[in-house]
Amino acid sequence: MAEYKTCPYCGDAGIEPGSPFCGCCGKDIRQRAEPESPVSDNAAIVPDRTIHAQSPPGIPLAHVVITEGLGTGSSFQLGESTRIGRDRTRNQVILGDKAVSGAHGKINYEDRHFVYYDVGSTNGSWLMTPQGVRQRVKGPVPLRDGDKLKLGDTTLVFREAPRD
Repeated sequence: MAEYKTCPYCGDAGIEPGSPFCGCCGKDIRQRAEPESPVSDNAAIVPDRTIHAQSPPGIPLAHVVITEGLGTGSSFQLGESTRIGRDRTRNQVILGDKAVSGAHGKINYEDRHFVYYDVGSTNGSWLMTPQGVRQRVKGPVPLRDGDKLKLGDTTLVFREAPRD
């Protein structure tokens, strides 16, 4: 029986022996030894895998943290519009979860709130509030600190810094 390798970029565990590329993210895996962390142009990675950055002018500091699934513990800074999905070319938050669509969702900052949209994903998106309410996302959903988004087998928690 063939022993499959795990991609050091996205965590996909179904890479056939001898394959030079990941079938999930498309990266060349022949020379990469350390997992790649998602980084934006204005961010710096620190050992706890959290991305620290200044928020764009006029946008409060907020991020999503992966709490379940591939990349657990990774944190992603939110901007005016942050796209989420598996496709590395179209998204700022890249998830290596096969149950997540290439373009799954987006979080926009509009009217002084962060709002989540499912952008036509195959498996849908679910919102779970800290109060235990669970609902399928069918339109724009305003996010509050502590809300959880379930995309495929991945759970993201929305965190927003207190405002003055």
